[in-house]
Amino acid sequence: MQTLKVDNVHRALPEGIDRLYTHGHKRGSRNGEVLVHPEPVTTVFCKPDERVLFWQQRDANPFFHFFEGLWMLSGRRDVAYVSRFVRRMRKFSDDGRNLHGAYGHRWREHFGFDQLQRVIRMLREDPDTRRAVVTMWDPESDFDIPGRDFPCNTHIYFAVNVD
Repeated sequence: MQTLKVDNVHRALPEGIDRLYTHGHKRGSRNGEVLVHPEPVTTVFCKPDERVLFWQQRDANPFFHFFEGLWMLSGRRDVAYVSRFVRRMRKFSDDGRNLHGAYGHRWREHFGFDQLQRVIRMLREDPDTRRAVVTMWDPESDFDIPGRDFPCNTHIYFAVNVD
């Protein structure tokens, strides 16, 4: 396992790309050839509140990132809202209405309870807990079915930073 420890997303992207070019190998995917890192990579953000990407080559839309964040935090999965900011989001929907692997929906509703609320409660009760984990991957609904949208990020591990 490799750990990428960075201040923010702006530093994570070029460092991650550098690691891919240095250690990655080419492999086919449903979208063509991709570079794959030979082992899992974990990213640790030292300043998680700095979450806007200012990288000209990526041409990121900060308005999309802001509204996508609100969309996720509200637990939504409808493609109509996010496609107002990035039209190509529609191509990831199987039914033209919803995104199967929408992170926010997985966090807040998919499993029948609100994982974010539970993690907040757990960390308030025990700041040292190692069980504050949110999952996006659901083997029951993600294995062995065709589709266009599955969670790429599978888990988020939360910890209280006392530094």
